[in-house]
Amino acid sequence: NGDGKNDTWDLLLNDQQKVTQVLIYDRWGNKVYAAKPTPDQEIISWDGKMQGKDIVPGVYIYFVAFTDDEGKLSFLSGDLTVMW
Repeated sequence: NGDGKNDTWDLLLNDQQKVTQVLIYDRWGNKVYAAKPTPDQEIISWDGKMQGKDIVPGVYIYFVAFTDDEGKLSFLSGDLTVMW
């Protein structure tokens, strides 16, 4: 909503878990966001937009793929709520 509080969904990156991909889907399974971080990137931020436009308020599902320091691939998922 532009007030400077919770305007983005942020994922902090670190050296112990290397994030390989971040995906966000709406409740119908449509991909609304995808990111593959660069090696020097420290944070992934999503502003609740798809193709430059605000998405519809609601619940969205995220998936994060990452490898640990031993190279084991793991996944993290959850939901986030967008309100304007």
